[in-house]
Amino acid sequence: MRFKFGLIVLFILQLCSTAQSRAQTASPDEDGFVQVFDGETLGGWVGDEAYWSVEDGALTGVTDGSLK
Repeated sequence: MRFKFGLIVLFILQLCSTAQSRAQTASPDEDGFVQVFDGETLGGWVGDEAYWSVEDGALTGVTDGSLK
């Protein structure tokens, strides 16, 4: 259970970090929102692609339990 919680926290932190990085480089749309994920690629995603992929339009994180 602790491992799953840790993985979820790691995912949220990574997502926040990515959003902040993208927000600094991407331009807001007319409503002021900045797209942080295009639903198709890992473009702009800051993370080890050994663990992250895009499946069915969603970011997916997978590990074999050996995260440090």
